[in-house]
Amino acid sequence: MYRDADLNLATNRLLLLYQDSDDEQIIFIKDLSDTTIAQINDPYAQGPRWSPDGQKFAYFGNGRLYIHRTSDAQRIRTIEMPDHQTGFCEWSPSGESLIFSAYNTTTNMKHPPNIYEYDFADESITQVTDNQDVDRFPKWNHAGTHIACHRSYQDNDQYLTQIAVVSLQQQHERVFQKQDGFSQRISLNCWSPDDSQLIVTEYRKDVSRLLIYEVATGEIVWTGEATDAVDGCFDPYTGRVIAATKNSLSIYELPSQTPIAQLDLTRFAPVKTTLCGLVLFFAPDAETIYFLGWDFRFYRWQIHHGCEAFIDQPESIRRDTVFQRADYSFRASDGLDIPVQRYLPAQINGRAIIFLEGGPHEAINPDSAIVAQLLAAGYEVIRPAYRGCGGYGDDHADANRQECGRADVRDVVECGIDWRQRFNKPDAPLAVSGFSYGGYLTFLALTHPDAVWTCGITFWGATMVPPLHQAAGLPSDPAEHRQALEERSPVKQAHRIHFPLLILHGDRDTTAKTDEVTLIRDRVRASNMPCRLVVFEGETHGLYGARPKMYAEMLAFLDEHMG
Repeated sequence: MYRDADLNLATNRLLLLYQDSDDEQIIFIKDLSDTTIAQINDPYAQGPRWSPDGQKFAYFGNGRLYIHRTSDAQRIRTIEMPDHQTGFCEWSPSGESLIFSAYNTTTNMKHPPNIYEYDFADESITQVTDNQDVDRFPKWNHAGTHIACHRSYQDNDQYLTQIAVVSLQQQHERVFQKQDGFSQRISLNCWSPDDSQLIVTEYRKDVSRLLIYEVATGEIVWTGEATDAVDGCFDPYTGRVIAATKNSLSIYELPSQTPIAQLDLTRFAPVKTTLCGLVLFFAPDAETIYFLGWDFRFYRWQIHHGCEAFIDQPESIRRDTVFQRADYSFRASDGLDIPVQRYLPAQINGRAIIFLEGGPHEAINPDSAIVAQLLAAGYEVIRPAYRGCGGYGDDHADANRQECGRADVRDVVECGIDWRQRFNKPDAPLAVSGFSYGGYLTFLALTHPDAVWTCGITFWGATMVPPLHQAAGLPSDPAEHRQALEERSPVKQAHRIHFPLLILHGDRDTTAKTDEVTLIRDRVRASNMPCRLVVFEGETHGLYGARPKMYAEMLAFLDEHMG
């Protein structure tokens, strides 16, 4: 599936980041006729970005930045900082430098806290921001004189984010004012064409709106009509505003708050977002908008002539793994229907795994390499779309508001109970497992008093609700928020795990600290339960460079504890 993209209209070429059915990461260089010009296989590749002239491109992975030549896709430079992990790079408008975020791994910081600039001429690295808050996802203005970035901070046990604008020449910062208890985010093309304004999404729980700030004064000069905005950006050629919700794309001519054109996305797919914002691009003809959809296809919207998906995702289903898929659903205890994907291998070994997608809000990837490995070994795989998962409508996605780590955990546990009853398997071995946020749910599902597991496995599991999702996923009341952090913490609740557990973790993973998963292991062992922690050296979130070893550990653990 295509996970990210960048389009350079000077060359009419695309960078498409693809994850195949073996979880290999590939960057494809394509033209707009879907012809592949070159590709790079890198298990760690993330965030591909064209240089302004389209002659080079950059991406980040495993703590470093990489520069490649377009003509032959050869790597021409690697950028790294001693004792730092770098990422989320963006080219300056001149193409002479890169801006990126980085954090010092020796201080065990949980998230990249500062912004840096790399100069290609003298290969120097300059620190741009320096504070105790978390600065990430920088965006250049068109003149190359300022950047805007996310600045996250802790307030009454909540992680909130506001937008900071930094002058690179005057070493001056402006932080925009926002409503109490709200967070903010920016997308690509957040700057107006003349750099005088910045478009920001402000959100809390189930309310979000688009705001435009006058950069010089910090004054709000425009507010979008939608209260369910996902993100917004400026058309860099016309100055129009593009507002994206889950179900539509709208175009505004400022200062009007009435759209001049609108695309119904329910006929296509919502616009894909990454941590850096909308994956959406503009043609200079003021008529064409390109975007990557959440169905992993690349779309072209010609405003007055319709929309089409003109680049489909490649065939990626593993043909060497034979299985049958039989979907069903069950009714959760609060009445919500929970869809389930059931995968049956050709050679059934009588054992089953409940496998949880990451997220929250991610759609289930039917081509998961981990699932393919389990099916090849004869395991039945059960994949519940716990509340909050994408792909099952707004009501299902919104059912986890303030309930992350509680109602979704109950869905997972009730899926296990339902599976045993539905298929009359009261004594069959049944494991629970998941990656990233699915690993977080796995930790907590193993603590649940009604759990019916045989054992559990976490793959690069999170140890808390991701800070970017806490505003919507946890209660906003400070006292309730603190209580939720305690009750929904795998570290704090690890002593309640009474099933064998395997934890697979990378020592450079910033989603969970090695110290935290070590503490979970120790607390499980203190309850006289087997718990194995495998820390893969040099690996980040995803363990892409350690897959063979990871699979071997997974299958050996299942053989030991599931008979």
